[in-house]
Formats: sequence, C-alpha cells, structure tokens
Amino acid sequence: MTKLHSLSMIGLFIMASTLTGCAHRLSSVEDTNAQALIATEQAWFQHLFAEDMETALTLVSEDFTSEAYPNKAALKQYMTLIIGSKLLNEETLNTEGVVRKIEGTTAHVGPYTLKAHDHVFNFAFDFKREEAGWRIIGMTWSKQE
Repeated sequence: MTKLHSLSMIGLFIMASTLTGCAHRLSSVEDTNAQALIATEQAWFQHLFAEDMETALTLVSEDFTSEAYPNKAALKQYMTLIIGSKLLNEETLNTEGVVRKIEGTTAHVGPYTLKAHDHVFNFAFDFKREEAGWRIIGMTWSKQE
C-alpha cells in the first residue's frame, strides 16, 4: 500500500468517525427534545390530577386554538368542568398507544383514551416548542361510538 493510499484510508476513517459522531449527537438532541416533550405531557396531567388548573395552564401556549376550544380561556373552562366532575384521573386515562411525532419545533401526541361514565373519548395534543419549552397549542377530541 502506498503512503498516499494509506493517508487516504486514514482520512476516510476520520471522516466516517466524525459523521458517526455527528449522527450520535443529533440522536442525543432528538432524545433530549423527546424527553422534554414527555416531561411537559406528564406535568400537564399531574397538575390536572392535582386539580391545579392554574399551573396546568402555564403549559398551554397563548397561541392555543382548536375546533372545540377557540382559545385558552375556553380550554380552561372545559378542563375545570372535567376536573370538577372527576372525569379525568389516573384510573380513567389510558396512555397505551400514544405516539409522539416531532417535526422540528412542532409535535403531535396521541391518541390518549379517556373512559368515563360509560363513554370513551380519544384526544390528542399539538405542541409547539417555544422559548419556555414545549407548550400545548391545540387539542382534538372525538367520542367513540
């Protein structure tokens, strides 16, 4: 093997190692991003289970909107009703099958299943990564027949 060939092989090895390291760092960033999203989800439910609507609302963006709840105030009114009627708790919420799809600074998470009073509802969240972290920007609900 010539000296030039050896140097080329070493250069390729270094380049491959660098690219692998970049991919590993990217994966770590993605993992951290996903962990932060999950932490926001968990905090949302913990505050709701503790009937602490005001703190839960700190996790909702000022840009929040959805078909059923046009703004943050409407969401607060509805969630206060849900909490007060004890419809949402650790026993009625099923998180099996929840999928998190992160695309840049937005994420879609769901479906969650809520079973209460002989009814089953599915719901999902849309999130946006803001300066303060992941915030809920939308929510969809559907009732299973």
